[in-house]
Amino acid sequence: MKLIDALKTEKISAFIIAMIVMLNVLQFALSLHGIMINTLFVAIPSLLLLAIINRFSIEHLNILMIMGIVALVFSISLIIRPTNTLYFYIREYFTYVVPILIAFLFKKDWETFLKSICALAIIGLLLMSPVLIDSQGLFEDYMTLGYYGIFCSTILLVYSYNHRKLLVFLAAISYSYLIVVNGNRGALLVASLALLLCFLLAPTEKKVRRQRRILIIVVFAVLSILAGGLTSYLTEVIQPTSYSTNQFLNMLNSRDIYDALGTRGDIYKDAIKEIQASPLVGMGIGGFEEKYGNGVFPHNIILDIFVTFGIPVGIGLIVTLYIFLKKMYYKMNDNKDKRVLYIFLVAICAKLLLSKVFIYDPFFWLLIAAGATALSQKSLIYHRTETENE
Repeated sequence: MKLIDALKTEKISAFIIAMIVMLNVLQFALSLHGIMINTLFVAIPSLLLLAIINRFSIEHLNILMIMGIVALVFSISLIIRPTNTLYFYIREYFTYVVPILIAFLFKKDWETFLKSICALAIIGLLLMSPVLIDSQGLFEDYMTLGYYGIFCSTILLVYSYNHRKLLVFLAAISYSYLIVVNGNRGALLVASLALLLCFLLAPTEKKVRRQRRILIIVVFAVLSILAGGLTSYLTEVIQPTSYSTNQFLNMLNSRDIYDALGTRGDIYKDAIKEIQASPLVGMGIGGFEEKYGNGVFPHNIILDIFVTFGIPVGIGLIVTLYIFLKKMYYKMNDNKDKRVLYIFLVAICAKLLLSKVFIYDPFFWLLIAAGATALSQKSLIYHRTETENE
């Protein structure tokens, strides 16, 4: 009886956590229809309900440790280099990231969590459909559409591929195509990486996985050889319709990568210059944006880390993140639902290579929270294995 009650608690908790995770996406989708919501007004009661359901018993203490480290870094930054940008970063972190981290302290059923995320993603895409249909709206909202829209379509894409849901997969592909064509370059990167990871990380024998990797290498080698003629052809075909793919093709056709990147190339040059100017301690959190203007940040997580913390700490953080992702994969690969979440989160965080600030990006911290949960002690509640799920 206690086991049944515990399972119900994990399922209810999983739905509430999914709601908290999707608040940022749904906030944007509802705003397109003139409905404005404050995420904290929804998140705080949801977290309180979550705590009551779990009798204020938390499980994943390593997330508390992560939150403590971040709080310490913010505190030191406020003492050493207090700036208006730093205050903005802290406000964004506490508004959009902290509720997700707190929610992941509690027990959850992974299968229910994933299905809830997918259901809410469908609602989000339906709410964003008018923007997808209206070409004028598409142009005005291509950045946010490429951020929130690709989040919804990618989770459905990865879920349907791994669970062999053909109709859902076709619908997700269609939505992803519309978002990629009318969104930003990050949307194209996320969708492409998601499909690639689905193909490479599908559960098969070691020999088959090796063959797949060889196939990918061969395909990329052939594309590299044919790059000149292929990009010219694709530019003629796609240029009138797709912003994101056209930008990538321009990068391939250009001899100077910085010129191909446009204003972002100038930002990368400035970021490298600041790393060279302060290689040991960096500029501090928000220092780059404070110097170069509101909305101007490195647009690349690796440059962002080095600019913010300096080279020694930056190398340590990048190595730690690599080890974390590797261990996270081995922990989450034993279950189909967890594998779907891993592929999805890694793919969606690839956008950080082209945009966003990782310090207050909710999707980046969702990846950290999911990984910390997977790496912590196993739940007392029994979860089905891959074999049992199939």
